[in-house]
Amino acid sequence: MYLRRPFIILLAILRLCSNEPAAGARKLIELEEEEEEGGLRSYIEHHQEPFGAVCVAYVDQESPNHKLMRKLASVSQESDSALYDLQLQMAAALHWREGMRNETLVIMYRKPFASLWEYKYMSVMDGEDAVFPSKPGQVWKKSEVRSWMLANAFPLINIRIGGKHGGSFPQQRYLGAANPGGAVLVAANLTGDNEFRIQFQLSVVLRPYAELYRGRLRFTFLERTKATRELRKRLGFGLDVSLEAELLLIDKVSDLMVENADDLNHFHGNPRKYLLRNLTDEVVKQFFDGYAQGKLPSHWASQEMWSFSSESTTPKSASQRLIGTTFEALVFQSSPQKGRLVAFFNDDAEDGCENCPRGHQVWEEFAEKVLLTKTLREKVDIMMIDQSQNEHPETRVPGKVAEPMVMWYPRGTAVQRRKKRRRLDQMTKNFHVDGLWQSLEDLLIDEDENEEL
Repeated sequence: MYLRRPFIILLAILRLCSNEPAAGARKLIELEEEEEEGGLRSYIEHHQEPFGAVCVAYVDQESPNHKLMRKLASVSQESDSALYDLQLQMAAALHWREGMRNETLVIMYRKPFASLWEYKYMSVMDGEDAVFPSKPGQVWKKSEVRSWMLANAFPLINIRIGGKHGGSFPQQRYLGAANPGGAVLVAANLTGDNEFRIQFQLSVVLRPYAELYRGRLRFTFLERTKATRELRKRLGFGLDVSLEAELLLIDKVSDLMVENADDLNHFHGNPRKYLLRNLTDEVVKQFFDGYAQGKLPSHWASQEMWSFSSESTTPKSASQRLIGTTFEALVFQSSPQKGRLVAFFNDDAEDGCENCPRGHQVWEEFAEKVLLTKTLREKVDIMMIDQSQNEHPETRVPGKVAEPMVMWYPRGTAVQRRKKRRRLDQMTKNFHVDGLWQSLEDLLIDEDENEEL
């Protein structure tokens, strides 16, 4: 059974492109009494990037809670993948407060644009730090502390800081096991003055929705840089440099990772991710209203350069080229009076479709012949899609094919097309111009006869 290579690559991206130290290299930072005042302040300032928060335990040396923090800080990917992917920086402030009864645990958030919120008549974002709920003198339970960390370690909106001090984008935290919910990624050009201007302006717009969905959706900015390009390509957004910013909402991060081999082979992208390209107040409101009502169209990603770069031209072809972002509109929604004949290819050589290059030539000759025949071109549109470069919603076609595969979408409404669509295995077997031509004529005769019944 074949596997869908793009999703395996996405998993690798999350692991290999992070700023993560080697497994087992983590440990609790311990600040002794004489260095706590300056050392704690310095620790907080230097470790809030790129995560937007740090965890500080005020504990007595070698107390049970101190020992627990050491264990939590040193987890590995194998021992606790969720806490490991969370990448929460942890420190122990020893003897900061005398006596066991005063031990406390706090997650301290970065407070971006703190002096500006009052001009918007809004409180400081993340103005209150998160304090672990415990009674004086209580020994903390590992399971409770762990759950509290996973629930509270994300800032309301993660702001990105440019340069080496900002660190790499925390991919594992937002798209890994640490996030059981969804993510809202805002890809933007954050160079120069944009780092401050764009992030503050969009934080004002997005903050009400980040507060509404806190704990359910994790909001973060994502810088458009070379380091994040591969991730943005895989997600199919943040690639058009003519746009100041784009927003991608992933309803549930775990839906990106399909483990069952058969499901994965027929999985062409997560349907519960949604794209927004115009981030004005009103449009953002309409977007989140649509999300709440379950009415947003799915975002199917495309990695074809011509689909997002003005420097690349659309390939010329007799058949209509589909990409992830146009598939549903062109196949299901437009021209209900005409049927759709769609060929699915895997053009990437690594996908193993040895017959796809020859199949392309055959399909183009066939499409040209249909275009030159008035009675046929008025009844059917000939289309094609490269699965190696595009997500799409068609689950009846495997993710990898040994030869081009053809689907038929009959005349009718989108609902009718989805219900009556079918895979034409006979056409796939006779993938030459004459065979395709004869199969199409037989297909249309059957369609006409069925409509008369």
